[in-house]
Amino acid sequence: MENTLLSGASATLSGIVLAGAFSLFTEGQYTPSIYAYQIDRIPEALAIIPLADAFLGTSLLFPKTRIFAALVYMLDQGGGIVRRLLEGKTVGSDLGLFLLAAGVAALQWFVGKHRNEVNLNVNLRTAGYSVIV
Repeated sequence: MENTLLSGASATLSGIVLAGAFSLFTEGQYTPSIYAYQIDRIPEALAIIPLADAFLGTSLLFPKTRIFAALVYMLDQGGGIVRRLLEGKTVGSDLGLFLLAAGVAALQWFVGKHRNEVNLNVNLRTAGYSVIV
């Protein structure tokens, strides 16, 4: 269950981040609504932002770098949320992305922490031993 949920959540977040990188690279030529959303959030978009998004989006696809990428994305989104709140703007979609990144990080941490326990239980059951959980 956790692996399916984790794969889906991390692929969703990765897709969103990579779409944002593509949108900034092409200056909204192919994705005008995503570009408009981004320019509303970061009107002074620097050349490094799409590179960072591409790096984070790709890092979200790999289990060993997923927590790092999700936490960096959470920090970025959190800063953006604070900035928008101080400007009196809405933060609904930003909060959604923040919570998705938090969920990916938490699920990856949980799966990584309990992976050995699950593997041990499965190995003992297949060997014919009963396992009390």
